[in-house]
Amino acid sequence: MDWEAKRQPDYLGLNLGSRVFRPGEDITLRADGSTKGDTLQLTVLKVDESSFDANRDLGDLLYGIATNRNRQAPTEKAKLSEVHSEKTHLKTKDIKRVYVHEQNLKGLPYGIYLVKAQVAEQVDYAWLTVTDIALVTKTEPKKGEAVVVDIDSGQPLPDVSVSITRGASQVDLGKTNSNGLIGFDPMAGGERLTLVSAKRGDARAHTWFYKPSQEQDVLTSHFVTDRPIYRP
Repeated sequence: MDWEAKRQPDYLGLNLGSRVFRPGEDITLRADGSTKGDTLQLTVLKVDESSFDANRDLGDLLYGIATNRNRQAPTEKAKLSEVHSEKTHLKTKDIKRVYVHEQNLKGLPYGIYLVKAQVAEQVDYAWLTVTDIALVTKTEPKKGEAVVVDIDSGQPLPDVSVSITRGASQVDLGKTNSNGLIGFDPMAGGERLTLVSAKRGDARAHTWFYKPSQEQDVLTSHFVTDRPIYRP
């Protein structure tokens, strides 16, 4: 009796290696999967600035950009315009129709972009940010701080606009001080997840945090010797 192993369903995964790139920096992407198709279609879409105005989808949009995990179809969360499209042949596909494909994209100007990859019926997306600023937050129950620095030198950047988004609500915090810092209340609002955004000219940066716990847990430590029972 003839027998044939069951083949896994076709799939596609898109990986950019990094989600943040400098203006003009070449972008290396990797697509891997299994398919009956022979070509990879890449489309680069830029997020329009109007998409960052307060709206019901803003929280989901910023969450996708900051984490590269999407709560809903990413193309439905922002106004997008196509800036690049190309089709390439999958040269590494093996006899089982499995492939790993690497490709370079030319550098892009400042902005937030959504990259779409499609092979046959399989589609995957990845967010990327082209910027020269970096944003970090530090939180505790009574205090939160955001710091904005130059992405290359690490020097603090003053006068950078910072805002926080919880759900569909966006609050402008003001601008960073001479040390690149700005404070905020990490416990405000009813949402557990807070998204933080910084903007200087055309450059943007995004990050996120969960509300810090207010519970004062008691930590207990136990110490034992390496041979508590054995006797020579």
